[in-house]
Amino acid sequence: MALTIKTLAAGTKTATDDLYPVPANKSAVVYGIRLVNNGSNPATINLYARPSGGPDWRIYEKDYSLAAGAMVLVDDPLTLGAGEKVRLGISGSSPSLHFMISGVERDT
Repeated sequence: MALTIKTLAAGTKTATDDLYPVPANKSAVVYGIRLVNNGSNPATINLYARPSGGPDWRIYEKDYSLAAGAMVLVDDPLTLGAGEKVRLGISGSSPSLHFMISGVERDT
């Protein structure tokens, strides 16, 4: 079974969306989720893990206010199976968040 240490996902989000869906035939351990508010206004964020076919489970503070230009690092390990996801809820005036998720993927 291959074990790969890597950036699991990276990009920019301006609305609520999935950040990282675990691919089929993989499991993952997320070691860090870095969010940077690239917008000019504060953004309210909520982070969730979504089990396959299940409801969202909160994995960070509720309605966390991230100031313009600020960064938050969530570094509690999170284990996920195939089809499970890390999801971002975001609101505010013209929000724009850069994100990077680092961790390990393993063949199942």
